Amino acid sequence: MRLFTQVGCAVTLLLPVNTLAESNLPASPSEFEVGLANNSGAEQEALRTMKQSLDRAPPDERTRILEFLAEAAKARSLRWTAKGAPWSDTAVNEILSLAFIDPDRFFGDDTHFQELILAHLPHTIDPEVPRGLQLRLLQTLAKVSQMRANTLEAIALKGGFAVRESGDRELLTNPADWEIDDDGLSPISSLLFSMPASMFAREDCQGLLDSVQHHSPNTDLLVLTDATGLGGPRTRIATPWMTGLTPWLRDPFLVARDSGNRLTLLSRTLHQSGREADRLTGRQIVSAAPEAWDQALGPVHWSDVSFPFHGGQLLFTPGTVWVSVHSLEWRLLQILETERIDPSQLSSPEGWADFVRAVNQAADELSTLCHREVRFVHPWPTPPPDMSHRDYVDSLAGGNDLDLDTLIAILAHPDGLTLVVGDIAQGSTIAASTSNPSWNAFAKKTGIDLGANALRNGLIAAQTSKRVIGIQRFIDLVESHFSNQGLSTRRTPLLMVPTAFITRNPRLSANQPHDWFPLGYSNVVIESIPNSEQPLRAQVFSTGLPEFDQTAKKTYEEIGCSLILHPPLMESLICEGGFRCATQQVRRRSN
Repeated sequence: MRLFTQVGCAVTLLLPVNTLAESNLPASPSEFEVGLANNSGAEQEALRTMKQSLDRAPPDERTRILEFLAEAAKARSLRWTAKGAPWSDTAVNEILSLAFIDPDRFFGDDTHFQELILAHLPHTIDPEVPRGLQLRLLQTLAKVSQMRANTLEAIALKGGFAVRESGDRELLTNPADWEIDDDGLSPISSLLFSMPASMFAREDCQGLLDSVQHHSPNTDLLVLTDATGLGGPRTRIATPWMTGLTPWLRDPFLVARDSGNRLTLLSRTLHQSGREADRLTGRQIVSAAPEAWDQALGPVHWSDVSFPFHGGQLLFTPGTVWVSVHSLEWRLLQILETERIDPSQLSSPEGWADFVRAVNQAADELSTLCHREVRFVHPWPTPPPDMSHRDYVDSLAGGNDLDLDTLIAILAHPDGLTLVVGDIAQGSTIAASTSNPSWNAFAKKTGIDLGANALRNGLIAAQTSKRVIGIQRFIDLVESHFSNQGLSTRRTPLLMVPTAFITRNPRLSANQPHDWFPLGYSNVVIESIPNSEQPLRAQVFSTGLPEFDQTAKKTYEEIGCSLILHPPLMESLICEGGFRCATQQVRRRSN
């Protein structure tokens, strides 16, 4: 027995389908279901008969047949409930066989039948069955490509996984009405996390939540997760009704307020490859967030925006959103009507002029969405006086494929702005003097099967690769640009770790999403701390290497910012998802 099996875009329900009979309905749905259970060879013919009855029945009779089958599916779920957990794929398949009536037809081209079944499905899952079985059914349905968000949410509402209908909270207004809530400075009232059970161990998630709550006892935490047993004094749990959500809440939605000061999660409509479900993250938070969290902040609303933003590429300070050309990549591809930017085309005056126009257009559109000035972290659109156009383009290219917040942080404070950048050379120097016990502990945590000396030497050698040198060239370009404007800059250690080193991580050894992952201290969430000796505070994942952590902590303290080091979600870090990437926040509004 198997669940839904996806082959390309076609989804097939692999089920042994058994019983029904004539167009006249049996005495009761439960008796009908018992008959199916006792006759393993008749379900397919019985359901075919039922489907034919649906096709020719008038509306009232069609409703009666669907209600009968819904009750039969509920009876089947109760029968499997009586057998006790865990519930197998066989149990899930048998329950859903009655819900879909004719899987072949549903997964075919019959859109009318699909609509009929989508409306029918929320009535087929008994809310009295155990929560674990309900969640299995819901998550199985969520894997079906034809499934609608409204259908999944309706099932989640019946099962108590959702708290409210998100459709009542959707705002349809002009982008000019929004103002992004993040200023990179104000105190934080709530931190949001996504912790899929498929990606993280429960103890790692709880360790992070405990650390955050310890350092922020007055901050509410909202965790979108299907894991069990997570909690804390101010931790609220929201169960997602869509599978496939990633841990990186920073990217797919922005926290904003409309002209009526209503807190709103702005979700991008972009389908990012491999992260298609993330576009519904904001809506699911609105739907599933506990009442206490929702009312404390709002109520909270959601809306879709067409501009294809990527939150990890946007850095906010009061009145400004900082970007690089890579921050605007998806919109550039749309404007230029191409699938990729060819760097060689940027060498010609015509190619560069077209690129500049597209970048400026995208920046103007982002400025309208965010209601603030867009500024580039690097020289734009001409190189510095001492740099050729070719070197300029090559230096820009070094920042490709990495989120901006992975490489730099911008701290706003009373004296102005301070840029904090990663420094590969500093990272290599500290790596050389890092102790063997530190490297051994790091290898164990990440799943690297190398001894301390081999790991140390391998990492130092890797920093001389063409790719890593390109990353540092981009960082140097940004730093010189800030320095030329009279702004202060500081450096913290950065190392790029080849993911090929990882061979013993059960979740990532076989399928590493990137060639490299960073160990650095730019991926920070920054806030001001009133009445504190340190006016600013930054939260970041610890690298697990004390020698690195201590150097970064000292650097931040020298610029008036305390650095809070949290135990990392290592699988997130390996996927280039630092602390800022793995969170969203709601800022406290000054009255």
